Amino acid sequence: EKPDGVIILLGLEEDEGRPGPSRFRQQNEFYYLTGWNAPGAAALLLPARDGKAYRELLFLPRRDPHEEVWRGARLEPESKEASRLSGFADVRSRTDFEKVLSKELRSYAAAYGVTSLPADSYGAMSQVDLAERLNEAAGLPVQDLRASIERMRLIKSPGEITLIEKAIACSADAHIAAMR
Repeated sequence: EKPDGVIILLGLEEDEGRPGPSRFRQQNEFYYLTGWNAPGAAALLLPARDGKAYRELLFLPRRDPHEEVWRGARLEPESKEASRLSGFADVRSRTDFEKVLSKELRSYAAAYGVTSLPADSYGAMSQVDLAERLNEAAGLPVQDLRASIERMRLIKSPGEITLIEKAIACSADAHIAAMR
């Protein structure tokens, strides 16, 4: 019997961020699980199986010097810095994602991912059908993880609490300074 569940995460593309002049903002659950905020990324989280340890793979788009003139420098997936800067031990090119996913899915009974977006969080992005994109990539129905991830995000580590307290203090100081 196959062990259960590869997690497939698709980050948003550059043109799928919030509409308007604001800069790109990654989809919340993707960012929470990967810490990666640049567009065009994908990730696979693979449970331990067949003597292999749990694995996390991050897939980044290849650099495009022409686009970088307008949108800023990007991290090359094969660079020596990719693992250190991303926090992923295994960083590959986004062009390899479908091939690696297809190979890995042979060993798992199910696939999970974020197949829905909150209606109010992305404006025009709420029209993107993530379920269709994931099901197409996986070749099988992908079960939605968003509700589970939202429950996980309710529990804060001591470090997160400290950062929240700092943000509150900075906001309060800014409001007091603005009122003066």
